[in-house]
Amino acid sequence: MRFLWQLFLVALATASPATERGSINGCKTLASKFQGRVYYPDSTTYANETTAYWAENVILQPSCVFSPQNAKDIASAILILKSSKTKFAVRGNGHMTVKGAASIENGVLIVLTKFRQMTISSDSTVASIGPGLRWIDVYEWIQQYNRVVVGARYAPVGVSGFLLGGGISFLGGQYGWGASSVINYEVVTGDGKIIQANKNTNSDLFWALKGGGSNFGIVTRFDLQTHPTSQIYGGLMTWNQSTVNSAINALAAFAAPGGGIDNPKAALLPNVAIDPATKSQSAAFFAFYNDADARVLSNFSDTASLNLAKMTTYADFIAGTAAGAAGNFRAAFHCGSFKASSQTVKMINDTVTRDAYSKLANLEGVTISLSIQPLAKSWFAASRKAGGDAIDMDPSAGSLIVLNLVVQWKNASDDKKIATWSKDVLAKLSKEAKKVGLHSDFLYLNDAQEGAKPFPTYGGGKSRAKLLAIRKKYDANGVFQSLMPGGFKLGS
Repeated sequence: MRFLWQLFLVALATASPATERGSINGCKTLASKFQGRVYYPDSTTYANETTAYWAENVILQPSCVFSPQNAKDIASAILILKSSKTKFAVRGNGHMTVKGAASIENGVLIVLTKFRQMTISSDSTVASIGPGLRWIDVYEWIQQYNRVVVGARYAPVGVSGFLLGGGISFLGGQYGWGASSVINYEVVTGDGKIIQANKNTNSDLFWALKGGGSNFGIVTRFDLQTHPTSQIYGGLMTWNQSTVNSAINALAAFAAPGGGIDNPKAALLPNVAIDPATKSQSAAFFAFYNDADARVLSNFSDTASLNLAKMTTYADFIAGTAAGAAGNFRAAFHCGSFKASSQTVKMINDTVTRDAYSKLANLEGVTISLSIQPLAKSWFAASRKAGGDAIDMDPSAGSLIVLNLVVQWKNASDDKKIATWSKDVLAKLSKEAKKVGLHSDFLYLNDAQEGAKPFPTYGGGKSRAKLLAIRKKYDANGVFQSLMPGGFKLGS
């Protein structure tokens, strides 16, 4: 097998000399300094780490995999990669569907697999967690303290990407973005320094990391404010083809001003599934209420074909979302935002469903999921109250619907067709929304598609200039723009 690796190196050097030489030199130097923690294509660890992604279409082939144990390891590695001009990527848990965001071809893949620390303060109000954890790990651990943190709604989602992109949570109506509960970041910068960012120290970087993605450094620890929790009401509700209209109508009523969206304790993770081949729909919603009296969700519970919602712990509720972990499928997220209203919900459902039936029926294995996510104005107010963030949504502009259009398909030969259709149907939705005054420019980074530009939409267009200045201050040499090219970049 070592001979195969040598052939692999020769092939790399032949294919693209300048870039690949840097990758080979970077791997070699890392392997010399960190013996036993750099893995090549002939190893089981390489195979496992390079395929640990939610969707198979983002899997790439790095030159080597580096598995650091602590922040000092990453700081040293950054200097090695910088001096050898080696491109790299960082993977927390690999849930994003943008190719290269957490993977790389012919570079170094830094995996945060060993960053799984979980500690809590003596008064249980601050949890310190590692970027290599999944949210279910955190929820199950912290439940023993009768506390909760504002994390992801799906059990398998990783800590790091979720928080750096802002983070949509079931608790957002009360506490804001997931990032709004971060009180400190430990960060490795482009010059190999390990620094802290909080409201008193490097406060500009603290603000930028709350939604600014991977543009500033590698976060090696998140310190999160915790919140009290006891029993909550929540669980899966489903509707079959004959009852799916009831789910859409209930969601439309929820999204209307004065509907459930205005109750900060209520939240939904709604998914309307579209099967273009059979021209049919169904729905599966995770409904949540952070208390016992969940009458605000009665439109859903009363009409569901199956209702598994009950009083339970937050950790057990989230554990019920574990289905849909990494699988043998191709998938892509696509994001759009709209002003919240009943009309918005029905416009999204009608437009996308009709277009999918018309354009995608002949493609094998295609399923569409409309995740029509209500984000209340109380959410944006809570985020500002917590100290603000780079996303900086104005509560006075009202509540939003953030659409995550999720497409899954079988064949790589259909990749371009799916990307074209998704772009076109989002453009069609945007055009329809503008006609009736329901359009919003905001793009949520964690649901955005490849090539999207979320940062110009932050703060009504006002945040990007500040983000650029902060990026240049903490990454003057552009390490996280050029050497770490994947994901959503601020640019220059």
